[in-house]
Amino acid sequence: MRLGVGLGVVALLSSCASSEISPCVGVDCGDHGRCVEISVGAYCDCDEGWVARGAECFEAPAGDSDVDTDVDADTDTDADTDTDADSDTDCADADGDGHASVACGGDDCDDASDAAFPGAADNPDSERWTREVVNDVGGYHPSLAVDDAGALHLAYGTGLVEGRSQIQYRTRVDGVWSDAEVVDEDLGVGGPNLVVRDGVVHVSYFDSASAEQRYATNASGAWVPEVVASGYDAFSAPLALDAAGNVHVAIGGGPLRHATNESGSWTTETLDASMTEYVSIAVTGDDAVHVSYRGPSGMDHVTNETGSWIVESVDPDPSSQTSMRADADGVLHVAYSDEYFSWIRYAHGTTGAWTIEPVADGGRLWRNALALEADGTPRLAYSSDLDREASAKFGTPGGPDPFETVELMIYDGPGLAVGDDGVAHVAYVTAFDYELVVASQAEWDGIDQNCDGVDGVDADGDGHASERTGGDDCDDDDATVFAGCA
Repeated sequence: MRLGVGLGVVALLSSCASSEISPCVGVDCGDHGRCVEISVGAYCDCDEGWVARGAECFEAPAGDSDVDTDVDADTDTDADTDTDADSDTDCADADGDGHASVACGGDDCDDASDAAFPGAADNPDSERWTREVVNDVGGYHPSLAVDDAGALHLAYGTGLVEGRSQIQYRTRVDGVWSDAEVVDEDLGVGGPNLVVRDGVVHVSYFDSASAEQRYATNASGAWVPEVVASGYDAFSAPLALDAAGNVHVAIGGGPLRHATNESGSWTTETLDASMTEYVSIAVTGDDAVHVSYRGPSGMDHVTNETGSWIVESVDPDPSSQTSMRADADGVLHVAYSDEYFSWIRYAHGTTGAWTIEPVADGGRLWRNALALEADGTPRLAYSSDLDREASAKFGTPGGPDPFETVELMIYDGPGLAVGDDGVAHVAYVTAFDYELVVASQAEWDGIDQNCDGVDGVDADGDGHASERTGGDDCDDDDATVFAGCA
């Protein structure tokens, strides 16, 4: 048998922080031992009849079959078979968490904290959301986007002043919010919708005073509003961009219409002559346009993917508040509620092949906002007064975890955006202070509580925490895929 296994570890162990350098580099256990890496560092594995002290193997005294297992500088000189004759502690568990310190061969990377040990929850006490007041005089219908550089973009309607309002825009770069820019003014009530691509911001919105659907962009360096269409009372006019950057707008509040500036000027066409409401729009990679809406058949979907417009019923139950996104594979994702706002469902699939899953049921479930992570994972925020208080909820439709409350007592919202790093941002207006707030996920705290060498959650054990918890692993379900993946 070998003696010295797990001994002399103090001189060899790495710290809790991860390192790409082997802990055995520079360690020489002598001619009668070899350095062995373990999850928390390394130790000298000595030949039979030899014992480890520090980073060396020494010959055991004749007749002595025990080992000096503590970390002091003495030598086990007695010739008996008991466990060392000195009086100090063999390997202490200073914080009482059931795990001995790595300094004496244990696996506790922080023996001063009973919250840090293998298997502990990483970041258990960190604030789940950080909140920023963007506008202290409120607003309505906030719409969020995150660009490729990680900057946040926010559009919202202001409160009415003498019966009129503005559409305003702000951006957050390197953690600092810009001053408000006026996109359009002297408007009636109407909620904006925001899309950002290649540094250019696109905003569509409705002006109830003129019954016009409008669009504005800052591509020229200044905001230039345009009239897209007029004549219908559609509170919202959502937009999407195709591969060439052409704008597509869906208009409900009457017959469902599609407007685009693809020809250089705005043209409109009718997609469904029935009374329609609660529209949302997405464009897939093949430039097919898809619109979800409340139609005569429940939650309906119309698309031109075959070259002509085809209408289908996705869910026959009467619906409202649809929110549609398309992922990189062309799969459509739609969140929607019923006409009485008593439930929310999530549908995903392609034309003619849909899967419908329940999300929430009971109470009053108001506006919902859907966003996708880079890998197509859906994220959903919605407002609920299930507990007699309107609150902003966030979670993953069909996911294993329950939806969490981002904020209690909201007046309007939420809007939702998810960056390429998987971090979600939720915008809403508080109920009492009437402040426009953006809350961002913050799941890491700079402390490695579970002693896996990384701060955050490393579900696949590849030494890289997930992007969502502050690491660089873009696929935390696959140990062969981590930093630098596309």
